[in-house]
Amino acid sequence: MKDKDGQPISDYEGQKKRWVKHFEELLNRPAPPDPPDIQPASSDLPIDCSTPTKKEIQNPIKQLRNGKAVAPDNIPAEVLKVDIRTNMELLYPLLNKIWEEERVPTE
Repeated sequence: MKDKDGQPISDYEGQKKRWVKHFEELLNRPAPPDPPDIQPASSDLPIDCSTPTKKEIQNPIKQLRNGKAVAPDNIPAEVLKVDIRTNMELLYPLLNKIWEEERVPTE
């Protein structure tokens, strides 16, 4: 990482401060004087809002990275990938219920 003058920053604290400064400059700019005139789209995008299919559940399971916990439940990807079809069949009713009720169960 380099400072604004192109000099390398080797210490961790200096790098953190540089990132803070970078994002302050990037995100804290005044609004443009002449904002662009962007017209609304003439039609809606064709978005499928139907319940997830089994294939839509199975594909992301296949793509999970080994060695990482997938969520706060700490279920390793390897566990889900051992038997993708069975896990998909177990998850399918739960995910459809979540989709229909628009609420994630607390337990």
